[in-house]
Amino acid sequence: MANCLILRLRAPMLSFGQSVKGNRSQTDVFPSRSMLTELLGNALGLESPTDDEKLNRLQDRLLIAARLNQPLQPGSELVDYQSANLNSEDRTWTIQGEPLVRNSAAATLEGSHIRLRHYLTDADLNVAVRLLPSDEEPNAEQIAAALEFPARVVYLGRKNCLPSGYLLDRQVESENALRALLEHPLPQEAGEDQTIRVCWDPREKLPADLEGLAVRTLNTSGRVDFRTHLESGWLWWNEAAISVSAWLTKDPAEISAGERQ
Repeated sequence: MANCLILRLRAPMLSFGQSVKGNRSQTDVFPSRSMLTELLGNALGLESPTDDEKLNRLQDRLLIAARLNQPLQPGSELVDYQSANLNSEDRTWTIQGEPLVRNSAAATLEGSHIRLRHYLTDADLNVAVRLLPSDEEPNAEQIAAALEFPARVVYLGRKNCLPSGYLLDRQVESENALRALLEHPLPQEAGEDQTIRVCWDPREKLPADLEGLAVRTLNTSGRVDFRTHLESGWLWWNEAAISVSAWLTKDPAEISAGERQ
């Protein structure tokens, strides 16, 4: 039984959120575990608040490896300038932990409330998702079926980031998400002389044939408590650049239906 899903994340705009800093909502290059949990939860039809514990459990079970199929080009990050005129009854949150309150004083009613939303444009990623333990529900087979026929609209970070194609590329049997990603073909557009930026969960061991690879370990935000929808901890990620020659070169069109399943 397949226990690992290979996803393809492509869209005109994607947003893999980081911690919000003031009025600026930035994006990471790779999706966080919480973002993928929301994506899979939407496909499965899980809802807040009734399914918050199920979402938290699903988040803790995910082991992830991701690769950027094409280097990001200059200008690939878009910043959306948003403004809203608030009245005296509205409240907005700030990084100081106190709501910004507007009252009858003229100074508090002047100007608009500003938000800056960051996006990646035309990014193309593959993500290998493994669930641990594999026999707990929802299992990989159930999630794959939900991605084929999602219960709700799925999006890549924000609701205006709709995917360009099918999210599920392939189902495989693998005991290592990074290995599953290494064995998944690159898009044909990948140049032979380029390197591929990759990140993975440190709980996944580096395959023996990549020993000696220069790896950096990062501490990033990425876990959310779905009961409160607030960040609830930091996660460790490994990241490296791997030469295109290390990837399986088999044309995806040559993979049989049996292999895909």
